[in-house]
Amino acid sequence: MLSLNIKYDFLVELLRRMIRLMAELTQMNYCYCLFCETKKCQQVANALEKAGIHRALSPKIIKRQRRQGKNIDILFDLLPGYVFVYSSEPVDLSAMMVEGVIRALGCPECGFCLQGYDRLFANKIFETDGLIKAIRIIQIGDVIHIDDPLFAECNGVVRHIDYRKKRAKIELQLFNANCFCWVACDVINTNGKK
Repeated sequence: MLSLNIKYDFLVELLRRMIRLMAELTQMNYCYCLFCETKKCQQVANALEKAGIHRALSPKIIKRQRRQGKNIDILFDLLPGYVFVYSSEPVDLSAMMVEGVIRALGCPECGFCLQGYDRLFANKIFETDGLIKAIRIIQIGDVIHIDDPLFAECNGVVRHIDYRKKRAKIELQLFNANCFCWVACDVINTNGKK
């Protein structure tokens, strides 16, 4: 029962966050993209928000790496050198030219405001709050479920992981015998430790 409450609370919180972000996004009528000096994107985003711009995001991606036998999360720039600026009203180009900004991208006729597919892409970044998550991590000994109709009733245990090929050797109990098969990591759902 505790597991269901945790999942329910998580889903409710996720839904509230999505509603808040969608409400903010509907107020953001203007979206800009700035080209910045590499490795200064987050500083530029912070400076723009301090200067009164409603929202500025330097999109990040969480990459999981193995160090000393442990999986750790590290943030990297998703698009090095780019900052997305969101506002409910037009922003003067000179107000966006803080230290580290090289130039605004887009067409001058539109006031450098993003349109079309560029705007859709920027909206997706806004919806994720500028943070793109990495794939699930599995570890040897995890009890897993395979997202495939063929294995719908089967749970297995991870016995070996090939990180280079992103696949895992799974021990399954089929027909009262232990069977091993290699499965792509993206079709595995973890249930916890064995």
